[in-house]
Amino acid sequence: MGGTGADVIVGELTGTQSYGNAGGYYAYSVGTTSCNIGTEELLWIASTNQHPVIGQNMYRLRDGKFEQVGMSWLKHGFTALQGNTCGCGCTSSGSGSRLGVGCSDPYGASLNGSQGSLGARSEVTDPAKGVFTYPQTMDPPNPDLTSRRLRVRADYLTPSVNQNARYFVEGHYVTPDDAAAGNHHNNCSYREVTVSTSTSNHAITFIGSTQRQQPAIQAWQDVDPTVTLVDIPDGEDGLMILGYKVTQLTANLWEYEYALYNMDSTRCAQSFSVPLLGVVPSNIGFHDVEYHSTEVYDDTDWAASNSSGAISWSTDTFATNANANAIRWGTTYNFRFTTTSPPVSANVTIGLFTPGATNSLTVAAVGPAAGNLDCNNNGVPDADEIASGASDCDGNGLLDECQDDCDNDGIADACELIAGAADCNSNFIPDSCEISSGAADCDFDGALDSCELAQGTADDCNLDGVIDNCEIAADPSLDCDNNGVLDICEAAGIFTFEEVVTPPAPIADNLPPVVRTLSVAQAGLIDDVNVHVELTHTFIGDLNIDISAPDGTSVALHSGGGGSSDDINATYDDETGTNTTAPSSPLSALDNLSPLGDWTLTISDNAGGDEGVLNYWGLDIAVAGAGIPDCNNNGIHDDCEISAANDCNSNGIIDSCDISSGTSADANQDGIPDECTGGIEYIAGDSNADGSHDISDAVQSLQYLFGGTPVSCVAALNVNGDSQVDVSDVVYTLVFLFDSGANPVGPFPNCGPVAPGPLSCTSFDACP
Repeated sequence: MGGTGADVIVGELTGTQSYGNAGGYYAYSVGTTSCNIGTEELLWIASTNQHPVIGQNMYRLRDGKFEQVGMSWLKHGFTALQGNTCGCGCTSSGSGSRLGVGCSDPYGASLNGSQGSLGARSEVTDPAKGVFTYPQTMDPPNPDLTSRRLRVRADYLTPSVNQNARYFVEGHYVTPDDAAAGNHHNNCSYREVTVSTSTSNHAITFIGSTQRQQPAIQAWQDVDPTVTLVDIPDGEDGLMILGYKVTQLTANLWEYEYALYNMDSTRCAQSFSVPLLGVVPSNIGFHDVEYHSTEVYDDTDWAASNSSGAISWSTDTFATNANANAIRWGTTYNFRFTTTSPPVSANVTIGLFTPGATNSLTVAAVGPAAGNLDCNNNGVPDADEIASGASDCDGNGLLDECQDDCDNDGIADACELIAGAADCNSNFIPDSCEISSGAADCDFDGALDSCELAQGTADDCNLDGVIDNCEIAADPSLDCDNNGVLDICEAAGIFTFEEVVTPPAPIADNLPPVVRTLSVAQAGLIDDVNVHVELTHTFIGDLNIDISAPDGTSVALHSGGGGSSDDINATYDDETGTNTTAPSSPLSALDNLSPLGDWTLTISDNAGGDEGVLNYWGLDIAVAGAGIPDCNNNGIHDDCEISAANDCNSNGIIDSCDISSGTSADANQDGIPDECTGGIEYIAGDSNADGSHDISDAVQSLQYLFGGTPVSCVAALNVNGDSQVDVSDVVYTLVFLFDSGANPVGPFPNCGPVAPGPLSCTSFDACP
């Protein structure tokens, strides 16, 4: 349901693009499809300030804290298509300069990430009214691939320091006629993404669906119902939202976390203050998001102070610095501290940045209870004991004797950590206590396995989460050559997985994207991936095609290229050559990942009027290794498997591979080559298998060659030993019978095994 007048929302967050890293930052873009759910057409006039501008943001939820970790510059709208993504029933405007009532318009990730067409956020001068400067005045050069795009610092994405983190992206439209109609507070939508472990681009992949008309801060509460969100009108058509959560860490410690989001307040926020009476705060923290690409705003962190009965954070005033690091539209800043007091209802104060009718806003929230803690119940306030010399090693206002002591040695964990006790995962619990409580330390070196793997000080070549040396110690057969490397990681090869799509999967803009899955059971590390796609479609410029690895790493294979061309029959390969096509983004992003699990192909059709079907797709996955032969692809190299029992003919090839390759016959299908024990035996030259050699054998051979008469042992017809049956064998037989010729080549006159080669023998009655 929309409002009266023009009302634009982010109807869908569609494809993602991952560009790689530069200078310690990664770059992304996200596709956005807008919908006009209002009652009037929405202006979309290019080369003016009467069209939407589109911002993208990324957030991280980790350890209960919801933080903005990235932002983009703004995509300027230029043409409105007339789709029906939101299912409102599109009434087309008939013009690209207006988005019709109920209609949708797609901007793919490649458009939203096109560096040259992105404008600065600072040129939105009045977000509450949708006012921005046009033409763009800031147009700096793009020194690297992160410039202007959705840019995120590497340490916000590195798995080893972001365990169990969740990530969300947000699209935000700002446009004047939507704001004039009073419909500008529903212009954000968010969607969760996963971040791949690959350090080449930390690709992002959507999970779940788009949460329409919800800013990303809503995800904090959606994931954690203990979070409270409070809408804060600024009195001048702008909206902020305060989120907060209090976590009890121990019996006497509480962590306070606040996130202040400015959706579209032109007034912005300059300070944030929480009442604090008779309590000592510790672990005081602040987090903001970095502006970039020569954006004019200052990035200086807010200063914290604890005085006059409150803990406060602030940046410069507007009068001092008009470009100070205020909480401006489309940004979220965090404030946090720990105290020894539990939460009670309290009013927090937000100081406004730009001049206006009021200088501050008061918001009902929570803060620490006033009072003097006496954690050891000795009748003396802790603050007084600390002032008199009682130990408070971490300065948090809580006596050490009241803090956690996981090993019960009389020394608080906090003090042991300050003194240098190992805490490799930074969870404030000494590693020794975690190991004593059952955390894995399979090599008994006093270091958590999870940390050794995350830090790269221990090997896990098959990515199963267990240190390789521990796997080998538990089962030495996993390293049959005793070289300290799991056999499964030494095998190498190219493995093919494919699906003939039956019936073919329909592709159309009014249908959900085509999503197909292939399950890969091959262990190891990926060295290279090629993807085959065969589909029919009458306008391939409408299509986006992506491949996702089991860990969520996504690569764009086709991003709307090809215009009006028909059909795709392509092998996407970074090393483009004969009959191959370069993908839209490098498939090398998948290198060094584990191939194990479900691989997903996604095809979306982003415009109306054309449709098609997917007929086939497949993967060629090259698994890296030492190149040691592994003919049966079981992850154990052949030299470790070969023994007298499974190389019966001593040719250096495993019997099963001899049989599967056709080098050896196995007529009775007992898994043992026929030339070894248990195979079919025959007598060369006895073509009719009657136990004797006479003219009937020559007749039998002629009937086989020229009359199509079947025989049960073709090998018996080969009497001259050239491993093929032809008329020369008949001549050889006649010379042997009637002109004292040489004996038949092969088992003669007694029964013998079939030799390896192309000639078969399923039965031979004359031999037992």
